[in-house]
Formats: sequence, structure tokens, C-alpha cells
Amino acid sequence: MNSSRLSDEMLSVVWNPEKHDPEWKNEYLLKLQERCKDSGNSIGEWLCGQRSLRNFPLREMQNLGSQLEGSTLRNTLREVTHRAQRFNPSLPLAQVAIETQRRPNPINPDLYNSENLSASQDMVDSLERAIRRDLEQLTPHERIGLLLLSASYYGALIDIPQLNALTQLDPGQVIWISGIPELRLRLSIRGQPEAENRQWFPDPITLSLLSRCAADLAENRSYLARKDGKLKCIQAALATGEICPDNQPASLERVFELLRIERQTQLPQLLINYATRSNIVSHSVLSDSWQHLHGNAPAPRSEEKEIRKKHRFRRPQQNVPEWLTVLCRKLRKQQISAVENVPRPQTLEALISGWAALLLHGRSFYGNTLQPKTVANYVRDVGVGLDNLLSADFGAP
Repeated sequence: MNSSRLSDEMLSVVWNPEKHDPEWKNEYLLKLQERCKDSGNSIGEWLCGQRSLRNFPLREMQNLGSQLEGSTLRNTLREVTHRAQRFNPSLPLAQVAIETQRRPNPINPDLYNSENLSASQDMVDSLERAIRRDLEQLTPHERIGLLLLSASYYGALIDIPQLNALTQLDPGQVIWISGIPELRLRLSIRGQPEAENRQWFPDPITLSLLSRCAADLAENRSYLARKDGKLKCIQAALATGEICPDNQPASLERVFELLRIERQTQLPQLLINYATRSNIVSHSVLSDSWQHLHGNAPAPRSEEKEIRKKHRFRRPQQNVPEWLTVLCRKLRKQQISAVENVPRPQTLEALISGWAALLLHGRSFYGNTLQPKTVANYVRDVGVGLDNLLSADFGAP
């Protein structure tokens, strides 16, 4: 096989960014070109036109890729070799680099110290002792605290919003399907109230406590809504379990921290993340769908269907200025012209209109065009936010 060498014209095709490449691509191409020149690798030097080559060993290509740090730089090499294949089909392609982020070890040695381990074990032991007490001998606050602790430790509701939802439940809301009890917790997502309808299967201990404490919860809802109401109930319950005074939690966050220390060594990390609602977003199966899966499919009520229509987020009621409504309508119909030189805006309407034109006729970070509906949604949200903010600050739109 004859040796080959890339000409200046070929090098221009290999190394120059393409028409619709994002701006950051040029930076990586230049960086990769410098690395290939100084790599001491035959394929790297051939790609830069520094030498001719007869053969392109796969091992040599792998060695070149191993010299590059970061998935973006290695994928840039993949693209460069793909371009260079036009001029020599025997050139092997560089491997596709898949970025993987290794999560830190959840068993943090700073958290799992002797003091916290001892306090965590003491809390669990106190909970187990308190559960064995005669509930009739406990005060309502002690019983409620015992319910909250049981729901967190045995029922895996390890965050404040889930406990708040628990205190609003009525035992009459328990649904038994195939002999398994379940409840639905209405939780917020990113500020949207009751956006998540989480399916919760209470354990037997928590379920029995919930049934026993129904009247206590109803009578103390205003107390539990106070800043430290739930914490004081938990402290009272732990005191009945004879917890060491030094280990009494000073906050709900401390309660969850100590319970999580104990549970994290017993359960998979995925379940812990689900229980604490951290780094995981989930949606439970709809109630009627769940019943259908178990062979019991009642006809869903039309009003329920209307409420959860398409199970989507709803925007809260907002004051949308008329000019913004007209602008969004034009965006969806693509009736906004491109603006070459955007003049300095004098009004909020001019500012948002210029930005909308740039979005509609420009490209995303990856060089893709945005859909008109997407642009209209962006413009509406930002426009309403700025309009409300300026109106609140200055008393006028």
C-alpha cells in the first residue's frame, strides 16, 4: 500500500469547524490539533500533515485517544478521524467517549464518626423501646412523635415534606389492593403544589400508629404546623424511650441525618435517595391504573380525569401583559422577523421582543434551531417574571 500524506486543502477540511458548529467546537479543534502535533504518535502527526503513513495500526489510534483527557476532547478526535477517512478509508475511527460521573461514596467518613454512630443507634433503640410502651399511657404529643419517627424509620419518609403530607392524612384514605395497604402523599415539585402524587405503602407498625393517632392528628394539626411542632413531638417520644439527653436531636434535619446513618448501611442507595427525595425524580402509577394492574379497574370519574389532564404541570395564575400575549402568538406562527442589529431597547417590550427574535432565528448551544413553541414558552415565562418584578419594584409596568 502506498504511503499517504494530507495536503493543505485536506487539512482544512479535517480541522476547520463546519458552518453550524457551536463556538466552543473551534476551541477544542485547536486544542486537539496542538496535542496531536506534540503527541509523538504517528497517527496524530499524520492528522496534522507532519508526516506520511502507509499503515494505521489500531493500537496506535487507541494510544492517541488515551493521551486525551475528558470526553469532549476524545469525541472531537472521533469527529476529526471521521473527516480524515474521506481521504484514506483505511484510517480507523477513534472510539466514542462516553462521559461517566462517579458519584461520591455516600458513606462519608466525616459523618460516620463514632459520635454520630452512637447517637444514631441510641435513637433507633429509643424508638424501639417507645413502641413497646402502652400507647394509652402516652400523651397525644408523644404518640404523634412516635408516629413520625416510625414513618421515617420504618416507612422510609425521610424528609420534611413527606412528614407534612403524612400529618394531613386520614386513615380512611387507606386503600387495600390485593391485601396491601397504600396511601397517596401529595407533594410539591419545584414549587408546584401537589405536583407529585406519591404512592406510599405504610409498614404495619406505622399503619397501626396512624390508625390510633387519627384523633390526635386532627386535634393537633395547628400545633404541628408550627415551626418546631413536629420536632417537639419527636423529642417527647424519644424521651419516653429513654434516649440519652446528649443525643436528643435539635432539629428535624438532625433526626433525618441520624436515621439515614442507620438505614444507609442496610438499604441500596437508590432506595435511600427515593426515601429522602434526593437526586431522584419519580412519578407513581395513577391510582386507577394501579387498580387495573391488580384486576380491579373502577371507571375513573370524569372530574378526576379533568383535574389530572395529561398529568402535567399547570402554570399558576399570572398577570400576563397584552403585548406579551400577542408576541407569543406571533412566535408560534413564526411571524417574527430576524433582526440584524438589535437597537438598545428602551422598554421591556422592546427588550423581550429583540430577545425573542434572536431565539427564533438563532441556534442553540449545540447548533440546533429552537422550535417556535419552545421559544414562545421561554419568552412567556421570562416576560411575565420581569414584568411582575418591575411592576412590584416601581409600581408601574
